[in-house]
Amino acid sequence: MSVVLDASAVLAYLRDEPGASVVADVIAAWVDDEKPAPLISTVNWIEIAQRVSQQAVLDELQTVVEIVPFSLRDATTAADLFASTQAFGLSLADRACLAVAICRKLPVLTADREWSRAQLDIEVRQIR
Repeated sequence: MSVVLDASAVLAYLRDEPGASVVADVIAAWVDDEKPAPLISTVNWIEIAQRVSQQAVLDELQTVVEIVPFSLRDATTAADLFASTQAFGLSLADRACLAVAICRKLPVLTADREWSRAQLDIEVRQIR
């Protein structure tokens, strides 16, 4: 089974912040065991690319994750999440990540603790 990566988890991994090893283990499991690659939506890729100035790092990251298009179904799901997540301060990009996970019935990996407080129909795994 794969997992959907939030930008916060990927950035922690790239910056070697607390929780980076959790993301590294997910990536290693895919590389070593031929499990499905971890997914990142195109919306969350924007967040990563905005914060990573080195193209070589982005190019390398693309070899260990699958970047998936953000579909109309994902967009509708993200919109539906607005009311139930507004109190927790989740951004559009947060809801986009969650929507991709919900639509694909996959767990999501994040550094954002607020996600665990929201009542969601998916597994939210904290990296720290």
